[in-house]
Amino acid sequence: MLSLSECIRTFLFRYKTLLIWEFHQFGRIDVDDDALMGHIPNNIGQMQALEKLDLSSNMLCGSIPSYVTNLTGILVLFMDTNYLQGTIPFPSRSGGMPYLSFIRLHNNHLSGNILPLLATYDNSFSSQIPESIGQLSQLIMLNISNNLIEWSLPQEMSTLQNLQTLHLSFNYLNLSSIPPWLTSLSSLSRVYLAGSGIKDQIADFLQTTQSSIQELDLSENLLNGLIPSWIGSLSQLYLLNLSRNSLDSNIPESLINLAILGVLDLHSNKITGSITGVFDIDQQGTSGGGLLTHINLSDNIFRSGVEAFGVGEQLNIQYLNLSHNFLNATLPSSLGKLKSNHNLDLIFNELPSMSMQLILL
Repeated sequence: MLSLSECIRTFLFRYKTLLIWEFHQFGRIDVDDDALMGHIPNNIGQMQALEKLDLSSNMLCGSIPSYVTNLTGILVLFMDTNYLQGTIPFPSRSGGMPYLSFIRLHNNHLSGNILPLLATYDNSFSSQIPESIGQLSQLIMLNISNNLIEWSLPQEMSTLQNLQTLHLSFNYLNLSSIPPWLTSLSSLSRVYLAGSGIKDQIADFLQTTQSSIQELDLSENLLNGLIPSWIGSLSQLYLLNLSRNSLDSNIPESLINLAILGVLDLHSNKITGSITGVFDIDQQGTSGGGLLTHINLSDNIFRSGVEAFGVGEQLNIQYLNLSHNFLNATLPSSLGKLKSNHNLDLIFNELPSMSMQLILL
């Protein structure tokens, strides 16, 4: 049985949830992480003045009402991290939600069938993301990761020329390959396609992208073969995550050209050889890599190269994981220069007297 204080708190939460929807002249509603519960009502479509709606990190359930597309002035729509189910609404006509720039719907239980969404339509269901998503011409960020969305991505997404962040990770897309039209998105800088069923080698056409890729996450896919050397030409790349694939051979030395690379995650692959050629900055005669803070090369087949760390400009590494490899060299004294390091993992290697070496660093 609930205590009196719990009953009062529950009533206040529910009353606050109901009260919000009665103020139709609000231009902005920010109630993220505010313990809201219940369903999103249909009269949400009456809030014609609304420009920002942030309902993230609450306890909202049920479906997203189709009337949300009546919010013709909406710029920002955040409903992530709730218990929402059913379909994702997108406008099915030109001019619907024309200013919508930011969408966050991740961490829900949204399904793969996308409603074409107009109240005058017959509310029939489609088996894929509708072509009408191309109508959201002002879209800057699309994050619908960690849902149950399936099928493929429509070619019409290639018209989203203002899109900067595309986050579709961990759905049931089964893309097989990276959509070629990604290279035509001139503003795209952050691409997250983790757990999307992408197979075979990393597509070469990514090197022809018209935008400056800053973050690329293709982790937990079915990629194999080499890490292509052309990745070193992505000069604005800050984050590269290719972990949990079946990539093999060596790390290409061209990665040293990534002068602002901060996060490198290649763990759980079949990459072999030495890491010296990439990280021995002094020998390479360049100052690239000085921004590296996070490196995870664990669960591979590396045998040498630990001497590369802690030299040159690489003094800012906070996380370094080389565990579960075949490293067998003596740890260099330069490793002790990593004063910023808060997490060093070298377990399950073949390092001689590792504990004593670490004490002496």
